[in-house]
Amino acid sequence: MTDATTSTLCSASYDDLLVVGEIVELRLPPGAGEADRAARVRRLLDASADLGYAVSTYTHRILSYTGRRPGQGSVRDETVSLQDALDAFSREVRTMADAYRSLVGTPPRDESPSR
Repeated sequence: MTDATTSTLCSASYDDLLVVGEIVELRLPPGAGEADRAARVRRLLDASADLGYAVSTYTHRILSYTGRRPGQGSVRDETVSLQDALDAFSREVRTMADAYRSLVGTPPRDESPSR
């Protein structure tokens, strides 16, 4: 786990997500990298599931504190978990997009913070 006060969010760009969408739909011939593509898609699905769980848990924790009495558990811990899940998901997206960008003909990732 990272320290949420010092960690920076690893973000994937909109273009990265578009490339990943094309990769998910792509089918390569057997022996031409299909097994690797499928394994990367599975890792992305795992990261996506972890992110969904972290968002749900974080949301539940915040909602529990909006009632008449304080909730149980730590919002800080859930924040750290959410940060970690966002970082992991973003890393998978960027890694996958970088690996396959030339195959789908999408221009290189824009490193600017816009979008």
